[in-house]
Amino acid sequence: MNNMTHHKHQRLAALVYDRGLKKQIEERVEAKYSKRIEYLVNANNELMYELEQCELECYGRGVQSEQATTAR
Repeated sequence: MNNMTHHKHQRLAALVYDRGLKKQIEERVEAKYSKRIEYLVNANNELMYELEQCELECYGRGVQSEQATTAR
């Protein structure tokens, strides 16, 4: 095998390795941020549920106290 062919094969092998490494890094980053996004969405859903419960409780009290003052 001549020197030129050997150099081309080394270059091709380096490119294949680089592509594989890039893909592996992309998959790790995507997995990391996907987990983070999922966590944040779930946390947001919990907070929205708690807020809705508080609003129902406060609204319920407001209606009752408003009815009590109107009845007087």
